Amino acid sequence: MTNPTAEACKKSVERIQNFDAKTLVRREDLGQLSFINAVEPAQKLIDFFNLIPTDFLDEVPDNIIGQIKSHADSVFNTFGSILNFSALQNSAGERDNLIEVLKNNFEPIFNGLHNVVSYLTSRKRDFGALEREARAATQAAKDAADELKGELNKSVEDAQRIMDNIRKTASEQGVSQKAIYFKDESDIHAKEADKWRKYTVRTAILLGAFAAFSILLHKIPFFVPTNTYDSIQLTASKALVAASIGYMLILCARNFMSHKHNEILNKHRQNALLTFNALVDATKDESKRDIILQSAASCIFSPQDTGYNKHGSSGDSGTVKFVEIAPKMSGSGS
Repeated sequence: MTNPTAEACKKSVERIQNFDAKTLVRREDLGQLSFINAVEPAQKLIDFFNLIPTDFLDEVPDNIIGQIKSHADSVFNTFGSILNFSALQNSAGERDNLIEVLKNNFEPIFNGLHNVVSYLTSRKRDFGALEREARAATQAAKDAADELKGELNKSVEDAQRIMDNIRKTASEQGVSQKAIYFKDESDIHAKEADKWRKYTVRTAILLGAFAAFSILLHKIPFFVPTNTYDSIQLTASKALVAASIGYMLILCARNFMSHKHNEILNKHRQNALLTFNALVDATKDESKRDIILQSAASCIFSPQDTGYNKHGSSGDSGTVKFVEIAPKMSGSGS
């Protein structure tokens, strides 16, 4: 049931709340007697009454409602007196008295109503709205946390991918740096092979020249044998020189073949290291990776023929490799 006293008080308070303090100036009507100084105290009173939520006036006792209405009517009555002030009938003293009334009204009104204003203001608070705002803030914080978590997870994935690329690049660079040793060794043997090729060709030419010279040696008077001893000695000397040159030819040729063999061997090892990562990356099965690793290691580090000695152990080593690899192949297949 509506309280008539509260309704009357509500109208009086809303009348103050809706009042514009600037209308009190009246500069065009009054000239020098304008109420420019009344605006500030009037606005101060209006701001105080704006703190009163009129929807909850029926929750306070009637005597308090009466006090609120009395103060509101008193202030509005003063506003009316200022609006009805006439320069022809009233003096500057009365104008100043009205302004002073406005200034003096604030303190007793504040002292008399600040407790009820505090109560009504607290009732005005929408605790449901506060709860909704709190929930909205919580949800916003949760959404921000989820978004930040997603960004962090993405950053972690990006960092992991970058780290994997760095590791892969470092691994490839490491393999490339190790492969350079075999390349350098291959280049050294290539230079030595070229050198010994020249020695071989020159020795072969020397042997051919000596053979041609030996055919015509008996035509030289100094070397013509006069008896059987001289013939044996000449023949033995020619055979010894020819055998020495022939041995040098064989030695030069074997050195050439040895360096050429080692050149190709180290080049093959270099290529094995450079292609090892590609073979490993193409194989996902760990057992097969072990097979590739073992085969590559055997190719790179197993003893190889130097070109001087020939060993018939290649078939045995192939058998050993097959015996070592076969169990892994069968295990991976099962």
